[in-house]
Amino acid sequence: MKKYKIGDVAKLLDVSTDTIRYYEKYGLISPKKDKDSNYRYFDVWDINFLLDSKRYKSCGFSLNDIKCILKTDDIEALNKRCENKETEILGKIEELKSELEILRDFHSRTAEIAPKIGSFKLCDSPDMAYICQRQNDSFDFGENIMPFIKRLDALAVSFAHTFMVKNVNNSNYADLSDYTWGFSISPDVALSNRIELKPPIKLIKGRKSFYSIFTAGEQGTFMESLQNKVLKPIIEYGYEIQGDVYGNLIVRLNEEKGMLRIFEVWVPV
Repeated sequence: MKKYKIGDVAKLLDVSTDTIRYYEKYGLISPKKDKDSNYRYFDVWDINFLLDSKRYKSCGFSLNDIKCILKTDDIEALNKRCENKETEILGKIEELKSELEILRDFHSRTAEIAPKIGSFKLCDSPDMAYICQRQNDSFDFGENIMPFIKRLDALAVSFAHTFMVKNVNNSNYADLSDYTWGFSISPDVALSNRIELKPPIKLIKGRKSFYSIFTAGEQGTFMESLQNKVLKPIIEYGYEIQGDVYGNLIVRLNEEKGMLRIFEVWVPV
């Protein structure tokens, strides 16, 4: 029976020699070695095993699966292995669909940022299911907070990094010392994922507000930017600010001039 060197087999099957050596190490093939030159020599039987391995790998099977198929599986075991792999792949497809939906939502928002920075729109703010994680500079790692965050992550639900500045009005807008940071999702998303809207989750009802997008720079510039770029212009327009101001961090970037943070905000008037 004709023998082939590893380089010939790699070229024939369009795989690397390292892949062939790995398959050999894993026990999928057993080429003969020349005692004098230590070269590996493969026959048609070995190449057939490599062809089968390549086909099974294209089905998503692991090397351990492939070894079992080639060495131990009967037809019943093979069919069961195929069923399990189909279930696994379908689960991954659903995960990827969810990731794609989140990515598209994020991309659609970032694509509209530039023309909206510094503009103001009078509208009804959205309802939010909000949970506080940080009071000023103090984080809460309590039992009420972490399970909620892990639940969102496990469900692959897109949630926002949300801030809330409490009880803002025209006379105190320059002294915003009472604020929190946390996470929010829409109440519909919360309920559809069986997340109850009860403490520590706070339901924020929408109300007539000015919507704006503003930027801040490095650490310590957020409040000043909110005051000067959003709250002050609204007051100068002749409106009365009344109630909790809240919004989301849209994106954090680094440009040549330094950090750039972009926020959206709803100011009740």
